[in-house]
Amino acid sequence: MDIQQLLNTPPRRLPSEIPETPAPIPFSQLTTQSWDSQNGPRPPIPFSQLTTQSWDSQNGPRPLTPFSQLTTQSWDSRNGPRPSRESLLVPVNSQNNLSQTPSRKKGPYDPTLTRSDRIRIKTALDFNISPERIWKKYGYSLSQIQRTKYSRLTPQVHRRGRKYLIGSPTCRELANWVEESPSRRYVTFKHIPYIAPPRFALQDRKEQAIRTAFKLVGYGRRVAPKKGFSDDPMVMRERVEFAEERKTWTPQRLFNQIFSDEVWAMGGAYTRAWVTVKEDGSDRFDPACIKYK
Repeated sequence: MDIQQLLNTPPRRLPSEIPETPAPIPFSQLTTQSWDSQNGPRPPIPFSQLTTQSWDSQNGPRPLTPFSQLTTQSWDSRNGPRPSRESLLVPVNSQNNLSQTPSRKKGPYDPTLTRSDRIRIKTALDFNISPERIWKKYGYSLSQIQRTKYSRLTPQVHRRGRKYLIGSPTCRELANWVEESPSRRYVTFKHIPYIAPPRFALQDRKEQAIRTAFKLVGYGRRVAPKKGFSDDPMVMRERVEFAEERKTWTPQRLFNQIFSDEVWAMGGAYTRAWVTVKEDGSDRFDPACIKYK
């Protein structure tokens, strides 16, 4: 036989040789019919793989087994006794409690110190009493005692930002100057620097600075209320006599008469008047702040 023919001839398998191991079947093709009965009984499938290996993926996704059809046969006895159905049902309230994040319980805070408490702490420290003894006696925390030691009895509030151009004493004197004369209440803020005394030094101050100065002492600009008709009995009787006497006038004669409420047509003031009054309204109806008709 030719050597080339011998090399091309496949080798023959002897009966005594061990058969080759078959190729593994893909996981998606594993079914109950894929086991050869010649290999013996089918080994039991572990409980953890029952839901994945006992269903052919070619048939689509595995349907969910109803809870009413679950039996003890699908439970592996090696995992212990099967839990009861009642234990698997979780109440709605407990589900809401599980979904919520447990709130962190805050501890008690130290009480706020009053001025009397600070005086008590400072007095005890002046007599060389240790903070530990003060803490045991009064219950103040050590941090509160330490802060009180280097702070004032009354907390100080330091204002930030730009300082006022007109000081508080000048603001008070300016308010007293306005109250001295009723005519000064009608002067606008922008005109006050021109008529105020030189001792106030307001020549270079603008309207906003004057407005802020009056606001610091509780003053502002309001519309002057108008005084209505007089309630004097004599004046009321005169008005009635005037009406009785002239009720027979013709319309032409009535149109030629000038009444007191039409005085603005003769050149008088016909706009609203503004006055400087207190913002709390205590002098709102003061005679000096009322505009008469």
